[in-house]
Amino acid sequence: MYLLDVALIFSILSCSLVGGFIFTYAIVVMPGLSSLSDKDFLRAFQVTDAIIQDNQPLFMFTWVGSMVAMFMMIVVSSVRVELAEAWPIVLISFTYLVGGARHNCGIPYSFKQPYTKPYNRRFK
Repeated sequence: MYLLDVALIFSILSCSLVGGFIFTYAIVVMPGLSSLSDKDFLRAFQVTDAIIQDNQPLFMFTWVGSMVAMFMMIVVSSVRVELAEAWPIVLISFTYLVGGARHNCGIPYSFKQPYTKPYNRRFK
């Protein structure tokens, strides 16, 4: 098996897992949380976000692993594949990286707001 094949398999699996997590969260968790009062919704969301902020290993492996896989795809396709075949892989991988990096940079800022701090006494 070639390095490009390994990179493709790893990136497809990790990006599919991330997509599945987001899809499940959007169609199961958020509708369930929306039935709560505003105070309870914020509290539940803060607890969930606190687990992610504590660098939960499986979540971090999947989320960061998908970005590592995309970066690996850019490098491998740039080195191993001709330009005519490499540019779609590089373009798609770069788009995924820019979107993921933009999202990951925004997460820590949510804790700077007074109403989103985890375990805030105001919402107990």
